[in-house]
Amino acid sequence: MARSTTIVLSVVALAFSSCEVDTCSMQNPGFGGNSAIMGQVKHHNKPILQVFIKYGSSIPQKIEPNSFDASAQADHEGHFSFDELMPGEYYLHGTGYDSLASSFVKGGIAISICADENLSIDIPVSE
Repeated sequence: MARSTTIVLSVVALAFSSCEVDTCSMQNPGFGGNSAIMGQVKHHNKPILQVFIKYGSSIPQKIEPNSFDASAQADHEGHFSFDELMPGEYYLHGTGYDSLASSFVKGGIAISICADENLSIDIPVSE
């Protein structure tokens, strides 16, 4: 009986030790680290100038400017950056007005930083 209990416990321990833990989501995201997220946000090759970031979320509950943790003004080519970030999960949201399409555009993307790294990502936006 003791031998079968030991075998069962060994199998259970092995099963749990082989589970992969998402270490990116277990971090403390936010300002104060050595990572950066940079990229471009465009709609039909027209730069979209406002980018927002939410710390610790892959999908924000609200998509309103005051529900994000920080924002960045993109340059005339749509380039943006958020510097000095800690590892963790982030959600980027781009919004603006495309004068050629005569419409407001918006879109977002979730990003995970797992270590000190610089990520380059483009934010997809649409009407």
